[in-house]
Amino acid sequence: MKKLTLFLAVLLISNSIFSQNVSGIVVTGNQQPVAGATIKFISQVDSTITGTTTTQVDGRFSINLRAGSWKITVDAMGFRLYKADVGVETGSNLQLPQIIVQPAEVKELEEVITKAKKTLLEHSIDRTTVNVDAMISSSSSNALEVLARTPGVNVDNNGNISMNGKSGVMVLIDGRQTYMSSQDLSNYLKSIPGATLEKIELIDNPPARYDAAGNSIINLQLKKKRVAGWTGSVSTGYSQGRYGRQNYAGNLNFNYKKVTWYTNIGHNRDRIFSDDVFNRRYFDQQGQLASLVLLNNAQRFRGRLVNLVSGIDYQLSTKTNIGVMVNLNGGKRVGDFDYNSTTRSPMHMITAEGYGSTYSTDKRNNLTVNMNMLHKLKQKGQEISVEANHMRYRIRMDQDLLNFQGPEFGGNVAVSKFAYIVPADISIYTAKSDYVQPFLKGTFEAGIKTSFVTNDNVSDFYDKKPGTPEWIEAMSNHFIYKENINAGYFNFNQRFKRFSLQAGFRAEQTIINGHQVGNSVVKDSSFRRDYWKFFPSAAIGYKLDSSGTRQLIFLYSRRINRPSYQSLNPFVFYRDNFSYSGGNPMLNPQIQTRYELKYQHGQRWWTGLSYNNFTSVILPITTVQDSLYITRPDNYARGYMVLLNVGVSISPAKWWTINSTIRLSRIGLRGNFDNTKLRPNTNILRWEFNSYFPINDKFSAELNSYYASADLNGQNKTSGMYRVNTGFQYKLSEKGSIRLNLDDIFYSWKYHNRSVGLTQADYTQVSTSDTQRFGISFNYRFGKKASKTRRGTDEEEAGRVQ
Repeated sequence: MKKLTLFLAVLLISNSIFSQNVSGIVVTGNQQPVAGATIKFISQVDSTITGTTTTQVDGRFSINLRAGSWKITVDAMGFRLYKADVGVETGSNLQLPQIIVQPAEVKELEEVITKAKKTLLEHSIDRTTVNVDAMISSSSSNALEVLARTPGVNVDNNGNISMNGKSGVMVLIDGRQTYMSSQDLSNYLKSIPGATLEKIELIDNPPARYDAAGNSIINLQLKKKRVAGWTGSVSTGYSQGRYGRQNYAGNLNFNYKKVTWYTNIGHNRDRIFSDDVFNRRYFDQQGQLASLVLLNNAQRFRGRLVNLVSGIDYQLSTKTNIGVMVNLNGGKRVGDFDYNSTTRSPMHMITAEGYGSTYSTDKRNNLTVNMNMLHKLKQKGQEISVEANHMRYRIRMDQDLLNFQGPEFGGNVAVSKFAYIVPADISIYTAKSDYVQPFLKGTFEAGIKTSFVTNDNVSDFYDKKPGTPEWIEAMSNHFIYKENINAGYFNFNQRFKRFSLQAGFRAEQTIINGHQVGNSVVKDSSFRRDYWKFFPSAAIGYKLDSSGTRQLIFLYSRRINRPSYQSLNPFVFYRDNFSYSGGNPMLNPQIQTRYELKYQHGQRWWTGLSYNNFTSVILPITTVQDSLYITRPDNYARGYMVLLNVGVSISPAKWWTINSTIRLSRIGLRGNFDNTKLRPNTNILRWEFNSYFPINDKFSAELNSYYASADLNGQNKTSGMYRVNTGFQYKLSEKGSIRLNLDDIFYSWKYHNRSVGLTQADYTQVSTSDTQRFGISFNYRFGKKASKTRRGTDEEEAGRVQ
C-alpha cells in the first residue's frame, strides 16, 4: 500500500505544472461570430491532441494549457480548416488575435483527420467522453466488449453494466433510450461492432433534460461524418479464445448541399462459453451440516447478429432541419446449457446424482424508427426541437430440457423431458419536445416527454412425453406489462467571472399496469402503480484562479431506477434442478441521491469525493426451500456508498502517455429478509492504469491493467481479481491500419463468489468465461470530394438532428 501511495503522489506532483488560460474569438470574413466551431490544440512535440473546446454562441472560446509549443486548428462546418502555431509561456494568460475563417475546401478538412491523434479521455464538469478509436482493441470487439474496457465501466459475466461501482446504468444509443432488460441489452450490444462507435459519453451527473432513470448514463454515439461528398470506412476483425469470433463493419456518409445521408452496418458471428462451479451446503435448524451439493453448470452459445442504422437529414431552410432514422437489429443464437450434480451426506457419502441439458434457440427482430425536427427562432441561440420514436422488439426463445438420474441411481434414466416456448413482443412509442432560450449570460431550457410501453410476454410449458407434447397450464405463464411515463423539466445555466451555475428540475409521472393472465390452474392477477417523483439537480463551479485552470465543483442530483419489465413478473422459471428464478410485482423503484465535491486541474488531474444514498435498493434475494435456491428481486431498505476517486493524465515522454484512475469506496446495505437481518459492509478499491505509446507516425501500442478488490452485490461477495490487456497498431497508409490485441494476458479475470446472509445454507462459486483472447483487425477509410460544401448548420446543431 505504501508503494501505491508513493506512486500516486509522484503522479500528482508531476501533474502540478501550472497551466495558462488561452482565449479567443472565431468570426467570418464579415465579422459574424461562428458558433459550434471545434478548437484543437496539438502538441508540436508528439502530435497528440492535448486540448479540445468549442466556441459559444458569441464565437468565443477559452481553454487551459500548460506552457509549450502548440498547433491550433479551428474546424467549423462550411469553412476552411484554420491552422496556426501558438506559443504559451509560463505565468501569463494568452489572448489570441481574432481568428477569421474562410469558405471551406474539403481537402483541408481531411488533413486534420489523418494527422491528429485523439486522446482517449476528455473531461468536462458533468461527463467524461471516451474516443473509441483511441482504443486499439475496439476494431476486433463488439460494443459490449468495448464497454468492458472503458475506464470507469464494469461488465460482469452476466452482461450487467455498472459505472463507478454503481449498477442500474441507463444505456443510450445516439441519445435515445433502449428500453431493454439487462439481458436483452447485452445481446443487442453484442450485435454492434466496436468499429462503428465514435464516442462513449459517461454521464455521472446528468442534467434535467435527460430521463431520470438509471443511477448514471452511458451514451454510445455511432459514427456519422459530415464532411462534404462521399466518405466512409470498412473494418473487419477476428478474435480467438477458446472459440473464434468475427465482426464486420461498414460506415457510409454522403453530404451535399442540404442533404446528409449516413449508414452504419455491422455483422457479428459470436461464440462464447461460461463455466460455473457451485459448492452448496445445507444446515438444519440447529446449524448442523445436513447435506452438500456440488453443481457444475456449463453454457455454450453461438450465433449471428446483424445491426443496420441508416438516416437522412434535410435542411428545409436556413432555420429548419428535419431528419429520419431507421435501426434494424436481429439475429439468431443457439445455446447449450449442461449441468451435473452430486449430493452428499455430512459424512461425504454420495446420496444422489443427476445431470441434464437445455438446448435453446433465440431469434430476435428489432426495429426502431425516429423522426425529428430542429427549428431556429428569431433570437440567436433560440430554438425548438421535436422528436418521435417507435421501437418494436420481437423475441422468440425455444428451450428443450432433459434431466437424468445418475448411473448408480437408476442407470441413466430420463426423469423429465420438457420444453419452454417463450415469445415476447415489446412495443414502445415516445415523443418529446425541447426548447432552448438564451438567458442573461447563459441559457434556459425546458421540455416535455411522454412514453408508452407494452410488453407481452408468454411462457408456454410442454411435457414432452412419448407422443404428442402436452401443454401444462400450471407451469405456463402469460404476463402483460404496460407503462406510461409523462415528464416535464426546466434547466438553466449561468456563467459569471469565476462562478458557473447549472440547476434543473424534472418531474415524472409513472403509471404501471401488470396483468398475469390466468387459466384453469393459474389464478388471474393484476396490479397497478401510479406515482409522481421529482428530480432536482445542480452543479456549481468556482475558478480558483483567474485562468480557470483550477476549478472546484459541487454536484447534486436525484435519480430513479425503475424495476425492469420481467422483474415484475411473479412467475417462477426453471434453471436447473436446484435453481429457480422469478419476479416480484411488489417491487418499488430505487431512488438515489448524490452529493459530490470535485476538484479539477485542467485535463491533467482531478479528484472527487461523493456520498450516494439509496432507498428501496433493488437486488436479487435468494431464499432456500429444501434444496432449492429460489431467486427473486427485492428491495433493501437502504444502501450507501462513499466514493473517493483520483485521476491523472500525464506524458512522461513524447512516446509515452499515462492515464490512471484510483477509486476507493465504502458501501453498505441494510435490509431484513427471511427473518434474517442483512447489514453487509465492505471497502472496495478499483485501479485502472493505462499506458499509450505513440512510437512514431506508423506504429503505436498500449498496455492497460485493471484491478478490482473484493466487491459486494446483495447476497453475493466477489473476491479481488485483475486483468492485463495490450494492443498494437500499424498504419499501412493514412487511410488503412492493422491492429493486434491480447486481452486478459494472464487469464486472471475469474469470479470467486461466496454467499452472504442465506438462511440455513451457504455456497461458494467459481465462474470462468472466454476472457483470454487474441484479436486482429483491419480498418480502411475512404472518401470522395464534392464540388460544394453544405453550409448553414453548425456541428453542434447538426449533431442534434439524428
